[in-house]
Amino acid sequence: MSIYGFIHNNHILDLQEKFQQNKLDLSTLTENEMSGLIDLYQKQINEKLSKIDRIQKKINN
Repeated sequence: MSIYGFIHNNHILDLQEKFQQNKLDLSTLTENEMSGLIDLYQKQINEKLSKIDRIQKKINN
């Protein structure tokens, strides 16, 4: 990962923390920041869905 990618990822994680604390004004975000937050939440949702899927497979076997 490039240094820019690392900085961007850390910035997005900081934005996520502020968002979860209701301390983030979404109207101030750039398109890149909003896209990064959406990507982060999509990744987290997909991880949770994969975990649920694995549990369901264990239950069904």
